[in-house]
Amino acid sequence: MPHSLFAPPGLREYTSRKPLAQALHETALQLFSKHSGDRGGFSTEEGSLVDLFCFSLAITLARAARTLDKADAERFAAGAYSLLATLEDEHGLRPGADDTLRIRRAALADAKRAPRGNARPELEQQLRDLLGDAYVGLHVPSGAEVVIWPADLGDQPQLLADVDITRKLVRVVPAISFGLGTPQEVAYTPVDPIDEDAGHTLAVGDRLVVEPEILHRAEVVTVEAISGSGTSFTATFNEAHEPNAWATQMPFPAWTSSQRHMLVALTPAGAVDLETRRKADALLTKILTGVTTWSLCPSTDGATIGPWTIADPVLGVLGQNPLTLLTVP
Repeated sequence: MPHSLFAPPGLREYTSRKPLAQALHETALQLFSKHSGDRGGFSTEEGSLVDLFCFSLAITLARAARTLDKADAERFAAGAYSLLATLEDEHGLRPGADDTLRIRRAALADAKRAPRGNARPELEQQLRDLLGDAYVGLHVPSGAEVVIWPADLGDQPQLLADVDITRKLVRVVPAISFGLGTPQEVAYTPVDPIDEDAGHTLAVGDRLVVEPEILHRAEVVTVEAISGSGTSFTATFNEAHEPNAWATQMPFPAWTSSQRHMLVALTPAGAVDLETRRKADALLTKILTGVTTWSLCPSTDGATIGPWTIADPVLGVLGQNPLTLLTVP
């Protein structure tokens, strides 16, 4: 676009076409000018009042149109600029300090793109596209590798009760570590509901899930007796519990399986790189179902992951390695 009064800063574009303000100015002059056979036309000579008015109008309208074009472009990743940081925040993106505008726009485009599915071939391809050489492979447990806990329906700490069971929530005051396996009386604090007349909440026969906040120590106990003051109850505990542990009477169908827990193998460098792990977690969160979990594990040879090894700088990292050696298909 050639330099001219119609292309001041903010309106200049890298194009060979006529400036928008010039086209608007010419249109305005035609509307005001005197045509053959018409009456009441205005003089539009260069420098006239009409010419100056049309110029000012054209510049104003061109700036408004340019502003609208910029605002419209913000809807797409390729044109995001003023709202780029806001759009990145909406999609959970955290650009690196050295990321260029092109890199940030490409990441935003990927984040806005609908997931292509979570079938295994598609999942692996998306991980490979995102992580590059840092991605090694995927291991999905099967057969004897799958662990179900608890083993059978109704086992501890499940409380299979009717949906209309009376909900009760209390805190068990003392720590429980002695006398396990035998009835013992413990103080409790009612939380909800609180019976102002009786001064307590629990009743004989209530079944409580004790310490559900620590799942591997949670257990179901039956209230065998209530003290005369209503500040303690008797039950048989088989697990140790922290002081002020929660106890509740409500349906608690806790049942877990490792069948939907996959192991994503990365290179040793990728497994400890925070940005690589962040990208992988963000992608898996987006495309996997809500019940599927995963671990990002280092693979030292490109074919296996694990086993967890004490004091090893790679295999000794908690939460990243299985206890046994597993192959990566």
